[in-house]
This record gives sequence, structure tokens and C-alpha cells, in this order.
Amino acid sequence: EYRRKKAIEKATQKIAAENMAAAPDAPSVETEDNMSKTFREFMERFLPIHARKKNLSPKTYDSYRQNLETHIYPYFGDWVMSSITSSAIDSFIDYLYQKPCRGSKSYGKRASEIPKLSSGTVKKCYNILTLGFETAKRWNYISEIPNTTGPSEHYKKRKAWSAQQISSILEKI
Repeated sequence: EYRRKKAIEKATQKIAAENMAAAPDAPSVETEDNMSKTFREFMERFLPIHARKKNLSPKTYDSYRQNLETHIYPYFGDWVMSSITSSAIDSFIDYLYQKPCRGSKSYGKRASEIPKLSSGTVKKCYNILTLGFETAKRWNYISEIPNTTGPSEHYKKRKAWSAQQISSILEKI
């Protein structure tokens, strides 16, 4: 049963890959005025093509989509692609650093106790945001690529048990 399911899944993926290969790489209508299109319209067209070219795993693609829906589209979704500037991207990074976490990290806590987004999440959002700017320039969505530098990622050192603590726990067990 497992092998049969895997064979069906593999055949489905092969058909999907063939269908994606038939999709055009560039905008289909060359006379189309892309300079007035929004960031959301660009990403909806660009992301599937990018995922196919880079052979992204389904989990990576889903992660990109989730970050777009949760963090990027609420800020840049309705912006005209050609109006996104370096200062707008810097403001977006500041906005993300001030944005409180949702879900289990914020459940049952007062507003002042809810942690902000991690630097790793901010960096991922920045990378997804700037991912398609070169393609956007080629497809005439923007005339110039915004010149920005990404935020740095800060790591928290995890606490580890000392040798004495491990010995004590093992003795109690």
C-alpha cells in the first residue's frame, strides 16, 4: 500500500512538473503596463516560477507563502511595485522589529509581556521581500532595484545542563 501511494504521488509530481515547465517564464503580454502593478500581483506571478527554477521543497514554498501572507502583504501587498524604495524597506524592517508575536508565544499574556518577532523572522521576511527585485526589473515592474542591506540575525545562546546537573538527574532516575 505504501509503495502504491508513493508511486501515485511520484506520478502526480511528474505531471505537475511537466505542467509547470510549460508555463511562460516572462509576462505573457509584452505590451502590458507592469509599472502600475502591485507587489502582491508581482509575487503571485513570480513565486511559482521561482520555486520551479530553484526546485524549492513544498515546505519551503509554504514557508514563503506563510511569511508573505502574515508579515509582508499586510504592509506591502497593495503598494505599486515601482513605488517601493529603500527607505520604505527600512521602515518595513523597523515595523517588523516592533511587531508582536502571535500564537502560542502570546497566549494568555499581557500586551507588555508578548515578545516581538525574532531577528531570524525579520531576516527571512526581508529575504523574501527582496527575492524578486531583479526579475521585477527584467519584467518592467520597477525601473531601479532598491539599494538596501538586510538586517543582521542575532542568536540566543541556549542554556545547557552542567555535568553536575546531569549526574544528579541520572542518580535520581
